[in-house]
Amino acid sequence: MSNYITEVITKEKATEFDTYVTASPKASFMQMSTWADVKNNWKWRGIICRDKDGKICG
Repeated sequence: MSNYITEVITKEKATEFDTYVTASPKASFMQMSTWADVKNNWKWRGIICRDKDGKICG
């Protein structure tokens, strides 16, 4: 049994994800939810992985 939870999030709930991306040294600004605002036909979909304590780990 895995200790990780995969979760699909919407742009309206992306603040926690964007904070994670901003703090990660390996992340890119193109991963942030606001990147979808660059073009009117782009959509953002967020998929996160949480550890057993509920913290985003990927």
